[in-house]
Amino acid sequence: MDLSVDLTAPATGGSYKGIWRVVSDSNEELIHNIWVKIVVPSPVFSVTSVSLTVIPPSFMGPCPFTFAFTADITTNGPGTVSYFWKRSDGTEYGHDSIVFGSAGTQTVGISSITPIAGMHWMKIYIDSPNHQFFGPVNF
Repeated sequence: MDLSVDLTAPATGGSYKGIWRVVSDSNEELIHNIWVKIVVPSPVFSVTSVSLTVIPPSFMGPCPFTFAFTADITTNGPGTVSYFWKRSDGTEYGHDSIVFGSAGTQTVGISSITPIAGMHWMKIYIDSPNHQFFGPVNF
């Protein structure tokens, strides 16, 4: 006898077990202890996106000038994100971390004095968990 059952795995990671029995129309047990074990992996914590902004996006005037940068960091779950900023001249700023209690988006920011005129960019490096640059935002 072939039996088939459509199952949907739970959205939350973990190990699940379902146990069934087969009975006749008169409630006589025909088969007992049919079971299935489903292991749903927990998602690996990661930064799923980063959106960078700079205020003001451009400036005409004397240097040095201070620009303000923000990054909206989105994760797929709870965890700690460590990061730093890197400017086009190689300067690194603001080695820091932020704790996420659940999946979502948080904003981090930094100000940077640009001493010389010209086109520049700023990136953010997500050291943990991704080991990945996001950006750049040009200014």
